[in-house]
Amino acid sequence: MRVGVRRPLKMKAGQPQIFKVYTTKCKPGIAYDNIAQVIQNRIDGVLPEENQGLFPNQSWHFFPYVIKSSQKFLYRFTVTGCNKPKVKFVDSKGNEFAKEVVQTMTYASEFKPSNSPVFNITEEYITSIANVDVDDIE
Repeated sequence: MRVGVRRPLKMKAGQPQIFKVYTTKCKPGIAYDNIAQVIQNRIDGVLPEENQGLFPNQSWHFFPYVIKSSQKFLYRFTVTGCNKPKVKFVDSKGNEFAKEVVQTMTYASEFKPSNSPVFNITEEYITSIANVDVDDIE
């Protein structure tokens, strides 16, 4: 499935708001016991033998797809092997910025690499699902 995302970056003081815009291939939901990295981490003792659940302020709204967290809904996805999203950075007017420029305007955490097999996207940042604009869904 393809998911389009437009989310605001955490900007340094005095910088204009920049958005990260991308489309990624992923699988909806999560099946921890089918993820090789999770299985290996459980064998190695890095992770507990069973899933310990969510953070204290989170609960499953629709397992294994949607988490409710502090009045927001987070959609959980599993990374696919062909997940290489094309990313662009834009301001509120749609002007594009080079990644190197944006890196000087934001906090380093915005560009921290992740090797997690799963990720969450806040509902309000999803722009399309399976190439259908969310504004067109009734």
